[in-house]
Amino acid sequence: MKRSLTNAAPVVSLLSPSPAASRRAQDFLQRWTGLQRIDARKDTEDALDTLFQSTFLPKTTWDSVALRCPETETVLHWLSLDSSVDKGGSQELLAVQEADSVTGARSELASSIAEIVSVPMIVMNNTLGRPVTAKQILGPQSLPIFEWGSQAAARTATPPLSSGTLKEVAIPFSDDAVYPDGTIVLDKLLHSPLSRPATGLYQFGNGLCLRPVPAALEDRELPPPSLVFSIGDLDELPEESSVLKAKIGYTGFRKGQIMLRHQDIQGLDVRFCENRNFNSMFAEAHESMLAGSLKELQSTHVNGGKDDSDPKTQNADCWVEFRANLSNPSGFVRNRKPRIAKAPDLPYE
Repeated sequence: MKRSLTNAAPVVSLLSPSPAASRRAQDFLQRWTGLQRIDARKDTEDALDTLFQSTFLPKTTWDSVALRCPETETVLHWLSLDSSVDKGGSQELLAVQEADSVTGARSELASSIAEIVSVPMIVMNNTLGRPVTAKQILGPQSLPIFEWGSQAAARTATPPLSSGTLKEVAIPFSDDAVYPDGTIVLDKLLHSPLSRPATGLYQFGNGLCLRPVPAALEDRELPPPSLVFSIGDLDELPEESSVLKAKIGYTGFRKGQIMLRHQDIQGLDVRFCENRNFNSMFAEAHESMLAGSLKELQSTHVNGGKDDSDPKTQNADCWVEFRANLSNPSGFVRNRKPRIAKAPDLPYE
């Protein structure tokens, strides 16, 4: 966990369903942000490819594409199996690592997951055309990997970030989900060398902030991770017919953020924010509001009005909620154990 690197910067690694999906996401974010494409190709097999070799199944290798911020050097890295069939699907957060290159991040990732991942299962799923998920790589809790050097925050004060710079990564997590060593996400961050520009934020020396977002006790699933980009003026965002833009966090006296929705960034909550300061408040997305409800009870009408074609409103009766809960009995069982806060776990603000 503690190591010294020269010219190291945060590398945010995302698991992509296929190389084609990685490149679509890369193209999309390059159009909308100030991130620049970098060459992430490898000439020979590395530690990650070697880890996923099997003696009786086809050869398995991993594809990488990446974007880098020219100002802060933060890297967005998409990882997918070379032979994955492009069937669409969501992108998932794998790791936030301080590394000197994409190659270094791949090597560190291989070291971190070597004792967790089931290589035969992943190779078999890939051979059968099934998607590989973060749960198969990170374990049943799907907790992201964090790696940084002891000097991760040892830089001068960060100037205001330019428009298009990746400002923040919001990471949803369940507070009862534990790493193999018994720690949780907050434990990792509280004992990290990262600085604290505001309550609930953990900042690398180059300016990138991590924001852990704990799920509610009643939530049945986690919302997607959020990538928050800086922008000079939200009104300057271009219009694109295939991209859905939505306001979030707006009040009567201040602007909030603009969220983008597009099929090329499935599984990611991409936002733009013109506030140059770091704020402890975070406006949760639509998925967070519905995380504690059943999909069977959610209307497909996005505008909240009456929709005569929606079976959720036309074919319902007074027992519809009861039947939905019976088909999802896990909601009746609370298997979470209460965590008792200990002194070392409490941040001093």
